[in-house]
Amino acid sequence: MECLYKKDEFSKASEIDVYTLDFYNKIGLLNPSIVAENNVFYTDDDLENARQINFFKSVGFTLGEIAYYKDSLSSDIVEQKQNEITEQMEELQLKYDKLEAVKRKIRGKIHNLYIKFN
Repeated sequence: MECLYKKDEFSKASEIDVYTLDFYNKIGLLNPSIVAENNVFYTDDDLENARQINFFKSVGFTLGEIAYYKDSLSSDIVEQKQNEITEQMEELQLKYDKLEAVKRKIRGKIHNLYIKFN
């Protein structure tokens, strides 16, 4: 027998706030399984979908990507995302290295000023 969750219960169980659930429903990413008068209910299957959404967000997939690939995720798509992240890491490393060089230059100038005035 499958569990039914009211929106606030589902929000706690899925770790997705109510406003985000409404947004996901609006964009068709995660819809409640049952809509009755003024209430909506989510099921265990919806909870599994919510956990998958949370996971894929946590590893860098956008909501658009999750919506697009949710029914057809493959190892190729995951590898593509890994490649994107690798490129981002390389770009960040270059930025970090540039800042490190600037920091060394600044330290060198401060050291030279110290020597000059002592």
